[in-house]
Amino acid sequence: LPMAAEAGVRVLTGTDMAVGAHEVGREAVRLWEMGMDAQDVIRAVSYSGLEATDRPYRFEVDAPADAVLFDVNPADDLGALAHPRHVVRHGRLVR
Repeated sequence: LPMAAEAGVRVLTGTDMAVGAHEVGREAVRLWEMGMDAQDVIRAVSYSGLEATDRPYRFEVDAPADAVLFDVNPADDLGALAHPRHVVRHGRLVR
């Protein structure tokens, strides 16, 4: 897994109908436990999926926002990915 990420293979996290959306953070932590670099894990759980589907991964004027907010910086503590404080989906607060 780390070699794949280093070689430029796009690694994604997601539900793929096997787990619920609430499990994606745990999946990300597992990628790190398997040896993937923390920055690559954050990329896998955030904008890599958007890039893979040709969707913008930046905020744009008048575009509905998708965002996940944490109490701590996930780059400092990947475990935070399993415990988001707020989730905004298509501009609506869902958690």
